[in-house]
Amino acid sequence: MLLSYLYYGFYKVLLLIPAIHNYAAFIATLLFYSLFDHPHIFQTFSRTHADPIEFQRRKGFYTVGVLGIIAAGYCIQVQHWEMQFEAFMNIYGIWHILRQNSGFLKLYKKRAAEKIRLDTFLDFGFLYASVVLLLAFRVTDSLHHPLEWLPRMAFPQDIFLKIFWAFVVIYAFRQLFLLTRGRSHYPKLIFMIAIISTYYFTYITSDPPFGLLVAIETIYHDVQYQGWISHFQKRRFGGTVWRKWFVTSLIYGALFGSLLVLTLTSPIGKWLLSPFLMLVLFHYFIDARIWRFSKNPELKALYS
Repeated sequence: MLLSYLYYGFYKVLLLIPAIHNYAAFIATLLFYSLFDHPHIFQTFSRTHADPIEFQRRKGFYTVGVLGIIAAGYCIQVQHWEMQFEAFMNIYGIWHILRQNSGFLKLYKKRAAEKIRLDTFLDFGFLYASVVLLLAFRVTDSLHHPLEWLPRMAFPQDIFLKIFWAFVVIYAFRQLFLLTRGRSHYPKLIFMIAIISTYYFTYITSDPPFGLLVAIETIYHDVQYQGWISHFQKRRFGGTVWRKWFVTSLIYGALFGSLLVLTLTSPIGKWLLSPFLMLVLFHYFIDARIWRFSKNPELKALYS
């Protein structure tokens, strides 16, 4: 999560350089996609297509399904729905990371053997409500690059922040109560503070364009994923195969970045870029399914 703050700092440094001030957001977004986001997207294929057990489990989806997803990308371009699709993918990306953080929260609660329903409701309610409320404030606030396609609100946008702070007060009082009873689980509490503060910083304090905001909010996930997938590759394939996957993922990211730059000068760029963008959608969808230990028993042996 520290990486989110550091990358925002990098963006602010770019803004201080007169020669590239007007291109700072594009440069920061380009580097994010090339060095972090698309390399981690490519790594998904080591699980979906290179792992024979998983590939046989969903063979149809990994062949015909993937081709269908890529074809849908060209349909989106023909219909000129690129702006709507970009907005959808930004929201889907935020949801993707939120689900991962929810999974981490479950692990913390399981480790602490927490079974009180009230705390489960407060923990997950606070996590999900924070993202929804802070994001709602960000995309409707006129000072923070509002999304033009959103309908105008009939009530003050700061109501989202007021509800958020009400959640903070309620959650804080509950944690103080547990602390006085010696029942507070510090690792879970530290995790919640770290993740909620990162969301608050990203959506409320920082001021980049929305696309770069999503990059800043999700960049730590990309690094975590590289670590997770390299561990999988070492256990599943052995040897130094993980290094080959890592290097190839960086080449894949560089290729995407090159095509993104090409879109600035040639109309063919967006047609070449489309499959890469649709594979991000593929990753968001399938990644929520391929790492479930309860439904993928071969993973238990690899991560035990």
